[in-house]
Amino acid sequence: MKHLRFASSASIFGLVLGLALLPVSLLAAGDDPIVGRWSGQVTEQNASESAKYPMTIQFDSPSHGSTDYSPLECSGELNGGRSAGGTYSYTEKIKNGDCIDGGHLEVKLINQNTISILWSIQPGDKSDTVSGTLTRQ
Repeated sequence: MKHLRFASSASIFGLVLGLALLPVSLLAAGDDPIVGRWSGQVTEQNASESAKYPMTIQFDSPSHGSTDYSPLECSGELNGGRSAGGTYSYTEKIKNGDCIDGGHLEVKLINQNTISILWSIQPGDKSDTVSGTLTRQ
């Protein structure tokens, strides 16, 4: 019996020690309110036309995510992170399809279930934008 109790205590100690050694960023990433799946209708606006279509964003962490524009047959990868005042700033790299590559995406957390997005070719450039409100799925 003593041997089993010792093995059990050793297992628990190993588990606690293993969790204590995990990087804090791994433990905290899921706590960031941006992490999750978001979708909604967005509006693309440029000098000559306007179009509406659905968009989905999946944030795996505050610094990384993916985009999907299914009607446009495009998807991309987001890299960046939180900046001042509850705003997140990302660069989008298109991985599939013929959408504009290298755009800037600004995301603002409105509440736990709503974000607003503004995509532009470069930060502050208003010549071609995509904007909208996405909800947590």
